[in-house]
Amino acid sequence: MTWAEYDVMCEGYAKEKERAYQERWESVRWEVFHLLNVQIAKKDRLKRLTDLIRFPWDAKVSTRPGTREEFDELCRRWGKTLA
Repeated sequence: MTWAEYDVMCEGYAKEKERAYQERWESVRWEVFHLLNVQIAKKDRLKRLTDLIRFPWDAKVSTRPGTREEFDELCRRWGKTLA
């Protein structure tokens, strides 16, 4: 296994751990949201899950396509020519 392959494997493992962490917190938020709404007056009920608590991953992330220069820089860093 090369260092690049090892790095990709570690990055995938970290992303999976982060996804599982977020999924657990989303589940807790969903449960608390519904349990809380059952016990308060209809006019005071929460409308959205994010009204209860906001997580860092709730923020909208603007994604833009990368430029050719950015792609070339990444290829140079990895020591490969992909295109």
